[in-house]
Amino acid sequence: MSTSIEIIPEIEAVLSEHDAIVGHLDEWELESALKKSLDARPGELTMPQRRYAWAEIEALRFQRPVTDTRSPWGIYWCALSSGTKPDGTEVFSPDVAQVDDDILEHWKHRAVQFRHPALKARFADLAWEIGRFRRTQSRDTAAASGTAQIEADLPVSLVHVAVDSLLEVVDREWLRDEAEGWQLLARVLELSFETDDQSRGDRGKAALFSFMHRKTQAGLPDAWWYFDEIAWRHRKNLHLTDEEAAQVIGLLERVVAEMSSTSDPAHFDPHDVLEATKRLVRWTPQGDRERVRELLRRGGKSLEEAAQGASALLAASWLEGLLATYREHGLLDDAARLERMISERASEAQGEMRRLEVPLEIPRKEFDAWVENTAGETLVEGIRRIAARCLIREQSTKDSIQSMTRDTPLLATLHSSIMGSDGFTVATVGSIEGDIDGRAVQHAANRFNWFAPWLNASLLRLREKHGIDIEDLVATFSERRLFPESRLPLLREGLTAWLANDPVKTVHVLVPQIEAAVRDLVAALGVSVRRFRPEIRGFQVVGLNELLRQTIWENGFLRDFRFHMTALYADPRGINLRNIVAHGLGAADFIGPGSVGLANWVMHSLFLLCTVQLVEGSRSSS
Repeated sequence: MSTSIEIIPEIEAVLSEHDAIVGHLDEWELESALKKSLDARPGELTMPQRRYAWAEIEALRFQRPVTDTRSPWGIYWCALSSGTKPDGTEVFSPDVAQVDDDILEHWKHRAVQFRHPALKARFADLAWEIGRFRRTQSRDTAAASGTAQIEADLPVSLVHVAVDSLLEVVDREWLRDEAEGWQLLARVLELSFETDDQSRGDRGKAALFSFMHRKTQAGLPDAWWYFDEIAWRHRKNLHLTDEEAAQVIGLLERVVAEMSSTSDPAHFDPHDVLEATKRLVRWTPQGDRERVRELLRRGGKSLEEAAQGASALLAASWLEGLLATYREHGLLDDAARLERMISERASEAQGEMRRLEVPLEIPRKEFDAWVENTAGETLVEGIRRIAARCLIREQSTKDSIQSMTRDTPLLATLHSSIMGSDGFTVATVGSIEGDIDGRAVQHAANRFNWFAPWLNASLLRLREKHGIDIEDLVATFSERRLFPESRLPLLREGLTAWLANDPVKTVHVLVPQIEAAVRDLVAALGVSVRRFRPEIRGFQVVGLNELLRQTIWENGFLRDFRFHMTALYADPRGINLRNIVAHGLGAADFIGPGSVGLANWVMHSLFLLCTVQLVEGSRSSS
């Protein structure tokens, strides 16, 4: 053994004790015992002793994957935890970067020395998998990361030890639970076929079916889907006979039969029924569309029955997934039926949602001073200040999200669905780390509501202070040349409605005019705003969504303008006002007589358009 690793007797004693166990070996319990023995040891550890402790204890902390995701290194073994340093560097615990030739040699020695098959399998597999990963890293990458290049010999006999030991653990039922059995069998087949070891692959297949039979003797396996998933993933290398394939299908059929009866609440599980149905579909020969449709209707019936007795929100979430499956396989009549079911309970679903209200106290004197200053000394100055100060800016919105979640880190990891007035999910927003742009648009929708009182007070003061009328507004907007003569009558109608406190007319008249103004602005910046349609041999203008996706909005004020307009008009994760108006999706109270907030934000959009000053190229300032 290398002199860079020095045995610690206290740890060695604990390992020997656990290695002698006959039965299931709890690796978490072993790790804890090793740490305790180390904590109780007097004196400081030398560096060789620290390396030995790492090689033994951290080896037990590498995790087997619970999903198909292989992270963070793209190999079988995963880190237990991760974090980020202040400089942005990601750190992992345990970390493969600390594995060098000496540690690999130590693990190889352990794989042969240990008697308990669980320990033999773990150390052999770690040496093989992590050793190959580290060895195949380029010398440049190793040098840049400060790690040594791996030169250790990694014989395929490590795989043989790992596979044989895993098979022994499963055969003896020295398992934590059923799920661990499936997990280990999946690794057996992965290693066998990865090294072209058909003999061990055949043994793994026999063990897989034997384990399935043992688990089905007392009823359906708790994790029945593992068996199907393993059989499907390795179906080519397993060379399943007709009888073996029938056993896989038979288990899925049994799931559907036993879990689809509403008269047996103890076993009724529509989700498992639908999952088993989808798995049956993929085993169905290609081209047998009628068989596929029959399976899906049978499996979907269970979920539809369950949805009838569930809350409206829960029913909608269930049925939307089934709806997508129906449409994917051409069951359009069934899909239409589900759409009706969801729509009929839309108002009930809306009623089940709760609004969170947080009171905000602002000193009156401070608020009045802000409003007075924002209204400006002239009408044009007031328009520019309201446009700038009520603009929902992209970076400040993202900063607001980060500050809100520091004290509530769980919120940063949650996903959320956004429901439309018709009861259907219109968008789903991911975690802050995985979907910061989506979270920002969603948060912007909230900020429109939060800032609405400030905007309303500013607009009221602007009207009062400058005594503006319809002619003042039309003249101001006309001077900016964003509204040609042909559109001024409609602009006048919308502005008159706003001055008369008619939000319904304001929104419906002015929103299309704002889209047209944005289109003219994009064209003025040198971007094409029309698309040729071969089927009609003519051109059509592109919509607001596509206009706001152009690259001209990348810098400074234009970037914030794009973010604000997208969140307000064109993204279902935000307000989505343009699309709601255009497609008639707004509920009665969405743009009703009391909804002055939206009408004010539409007016604010006109102020923003007036503020944009075109200069050379695609640059602008406010």
